[in-house]
Amino acid sequence: MHKGLILVADDIEQFDFLLDDLPEIWLQRLAGSWPGPNTWLVPHQNRLPEWVTGEHDTVALRVSDHPLVCALCRYTGPLISTSANPAGRPSARSRLRVEQYFPGELDKVLGGALGGRRNPSLIRDLRTGDVIRPSWSYARLARLRSPAAIRGRDWPRIAAGLRALKATKWSSRWFALSSAHPARRRRPSGRSGC
Repeated sequence: MHKGLILVADDIEQFDFLLDDLPEIWLQRLAGSWPGPNTWLVPHQNRLPEWVTGEHDTVALRVSDHPLVCALCRYTGPLISTSANPAGRPSARSRLRVEQYFPGELDKVLGGALGGRRNPSLIRDLRTGDVIRPSWSYARLARLRSPAAIRGRDWPRIAAGLRALKATKWSSRWFALSSAHPARRRRPSGRSGC
């Protein structure tokens, strides 16, 4: 297995077997971004089989905020997760599309609502904070050159993207951008960052 798979949980404590001896700063990065659509590449220290990690010294971890995923993880513990589409194909956004992509290959498809997000999760390397795969919000922020480029109706999505970026090395730059926007909300004194 070249690529490796994602482990998903409903609580950070379900990953204690991988996280218990990591530096405190790394644990703070994780805790500050979960639960939600943030995937971190975490050193696995040979505690997982190669069929999970692929040829990498890290494993992709995510603590989900999706109710069905959380319920399954509470019942089973961390689960293997992967995209519901063949490589290079658009994401499956319905049960029908999943079944079309994988005819006769699946034992069961759990019905339920999608999480409401249009794009894949942000993937970052825990050791460096580097973004490996941007989400829509992150990619959009990276293209912004000035607060004047922000249309008013985009501000809520951009603000959400800023909050998602709070644990990255870019956070102070983006906070400076957000505080320059005239439509920003006042923050309580003593609070810094997003």
